[in-house]
Amino acid sequence: MAVKKESGFKKWVLIGIFLLLLFISYQLYNKNNAPKTEMDCLNLGSNERTKLCLELLKQEKTLEDFPLTNLTIENVKGEDADYCVQLSGTVYNSGSLPATLIAVRADFSKEMNGASFHYEVFSPFQTDSEQIQPNSRKSFSKCMNPQTYSAVKSVNQWYFSMTPYSAKILSQ
Repeated sequence: MAVKKESGFKKWVLIGIFLLLLFISYQLYNKNNAPKTEMDCLNLGSNERTKLCLELLKQEKTLEDFPLTNLTIENVKGEDADYCVQLSGTVYNSGSLPATLIAVRADFSKEMNGASFHYEVFSPFQTDSEQIQPNSRKSFSKCMNPQTYSAVKSVNQWYFSMTPYSAKILSQ
């Protein structure tokens, strides 16, 4: 009879330990430790972590489409340099709101204003989160993807045009 009580006691101890471990794992994995405020970001320790955290918080705000009619690309230049098609220009924001997450489309053709034989959509700035303030200009220079170089290198004389492809408004 004493043997049965010991095995019953061990069984309840094991069940208790199992439930305790289950509760601890629930507490550990159920918490959402993602920073939600600027203060949470400042408590992360290093400057690099804080900077990245603040950028992520800004990106989590809702983004609306920016009217592309308010963006123009000026002073465009292109050249074939060191296994790279190097494009440069200036993006001008004539709107009343800052534009962010700007993407530009470059179309390549064999004739001036001809049909495009290749295109590439790219972000002209170092980071996607760079903004162009209202009535401001920002210049860029970008080396296109190797696929663009491969498409263009066999064409003796090529032309290109750049147009705004997409942009967002960071709403507060």
